[in-house]
Amino acid sequence: MNPTPIHLITSRIKRLSLPHQIAHLRALVALEKPYSVRRNELLSLLEGKLLRQLKKENRHVA
Repeated sequence: MNPTPIHLITSRIKRLSLPHQIAHLRALVALEKPYSVRRNELLSLLEGKLLRQLKKENRHVA
């Protein structure tokens, strides 16, 4: 079975809230082999989501 392409994963999780998106991406990263290209792509997507969440939290505090 071939893994789902990253662009499809991205479009599917857009409907979820930001914390759920992060949780799903973390789960998908955990399933991938270390040092794989796909894992690195998922990690970069996850980093963007985490940065977005931090910016959102900082806006509410300030």
